[in-house]
Amino acid sequence: MDGLISVAALREIFDISGDIKDGRLSRHVVAAGRQMRTLVGSEAYDDALLPAPTDPTRKEDLELAEAHLAMSVAILGINTALRARGIVKTERVENQTVVTYHTPAEIVALQQAYYDTAISLATPYLLTEAVAAETFGLVAGSGDCDSNCEGVTRTC
Repeated sequence: MDGLISVAALREIFDISGDIKDGRLSRHVVAAGRQMRTLVGSEAYDDALLPAPTDPTRKEDLELAEAHLAMSVAILGINTALRARGIVKTERVENQTVVTYHTPAEIVALQQAYYDTAISLATPYLLTEAVAAETFGLVAGSGDCDSNCEGVTRTC
C-alpha cells in the first residue's frame, strides 16, 4: 500500500544526506503511513492519496504530518552508529574530523519534537484525540512514574 510520502519526498523535506541509504528510511515511511491512516481514518487518508483530493489543504497537511511521523521513528536509527565494539558516541573520520553523535536524551527530544509537529499538523483531521494516545502509547504525567520514565521507550 502506498503512503502519502515517498523516501524521495522525505529526503527533500528534511534535506537528508544521500549517504543514508533508502533502506534505512523506507520502513519508517511505510510505518508512518499506517500510523497516519489510523489517526485520520481510511476515508480521509484515501482521499489524500488521490491526485485531485476533495480537500487539497488536508492532503498537504497530512503529507507533511506523515513526514514528521516518519522522522520521529527514523531518527533513532539515523543518529546511532553501531560498530563491532558497540554504540559510538564520538569517532574520528576522514582527515581526522571528530564526529559526535546525539545523546539518548537529545534523540528522545528530537523524536518528541517530530511527533508533536506531526500531531499538530494532523489535529484538524484526527478521528479523536484518544486515537493518537492509543496508537503511539503516550504516557500521561500521572505522578505514578519515577523521574526516569520515558514514555517513548517504556511504560511506567
